[in-house]
Amino acid sequence: AMPLVEGMTAEGCAAARAPPARRGLLLAVLVLGSAVFQIITELCQKKMYNAFGQRYVFFTGQLELLSYDLCVTAVVVGRAVLSASFRASLRESARRFPPSRLVIPALLDGLASFLQSVGGPSTPGTWTVLLGQSAVFFTMAFSALLLAARFTRWQVIGATLTILGACTAVLPKVVANAPAVRHAGYVLIFLSADIPHSLSLVYKDFAFKRGDLDVFYLTACVSWVQFPLSWIFLPLLSLKAFGGFDLTSLPEGISDGAACFLGDTSIPVYDAEGSITGYCSSFTTAITCATCLAGFIAAIFHLNIMKFGSATLYVLSVALSVPITNFCFEVPFVTQMLNLGVEQFSWWNTAGVVIVVIGFLLYMLIESQSHEIDASKPIAEDDVASGKTSEWASTASTSSVCDDM
Repeated sequence: AMPLVEGMTAEGCAAARAPPARRGLLLAVLVLGSAVFQIITELCQKKMYNAFGQRYVFFTGQLELLSYDLCVTAVVVGRAVLSASFRASLRESARRFPPSRLVIPALLDGLASFLQSVGGPSTPGTWTVLLGQSAVFFTMAFSALLLAARFTRWQVIGATLTILGACTAVLPKVVANAPAVRHAGYVLIFLSADIPHSLSLVYKDFAFKRGDLDVFYLTACVSWVQFPLSWIFLPLLSLKAFGGFDLTSLPEGISDGAACFLGDTSIPVYDAEGSITGYCSSFTTAITCATCLAGFIAAIFHLNIMKFGSATLYVLSVALSVPITNFCFEVPFVTQMLNLGVEQFSWWNTAGVVIVVIGFLLYMLIESQSHEIDASKPIAEDDVASGKTSEWASTASTSSVCDDM
């Protein structure tokens, strides 16, 4: 039998050998759960962005990340105390992929979170939903480039439609210089977050398939490594395109951001132009905690989809929430409940949603030629450690490893 380090654990192979019907049911449950919590996360996150405004974006991003870190750590510690098999799984995962090998996805996730936190407050809620789905196009492109994944012509068309749909909703108002896009640069910043996010997904897809890593091990390591590395991006805030933040006032910004989080109603909230738009609310603490908790649960669903499916399937699962979330931003009942302004109905936005959904339907309904890594030329584990990512295209696939056990 092939050593487990060369592929999946016995537990992982058992899941891979599961009957198609049961495996399909598992993925369906994961996709549905992912969609539900993604909708909750999108709505709460937009409310959180608005609650903090533009001046405290770095604090907001770090607070959200720290909350996520604490949640996943609590789960890992709890399971490790109660389960010997889980402790063994953690040790095996650490042996295959030490935290040092996860610096790359941590940096990429840190950059993506930073760009989203900067662009989020000045990007309309309906657009944040559509722009985020462009990640499926980038994920496909990077999967083909780095993992030699193969896709059908219709899948390529479907993925391309997702980014065309986003452009259909956004570009007409940008060209017309509509009031909703007074800060088009921030919209572009928000969109650019899809690139590092997609690269991180592809790397995690590779890590799951190569080492059958435990879901909680991967997310805990990546998120904790990401927390200190995110400070690398702080100087970008001093650039005019990112708000021209005076870095010498950072301590004051963090202090005011913390006070805002704790519900200090005397702390002003600023927009991208530096104007006061309101004051922090006692509701800020609750909406921040709700955002972090919903995001954590959604992330666990996402990672399990990647473990038993693929990075592209993960992006597609998120996309199922697009029409519902987009619609919620235009429903008075929902926006009043979250104290969000109702966004004006737009036929361009509706057309964009339809195009994006058609793109995903094309992608999902057309059977894939191959979503997995090519198994023709297995590479040594040392190659991965040395960073020879160009050889990802020849990594052993999950199925071939399990067949040899």
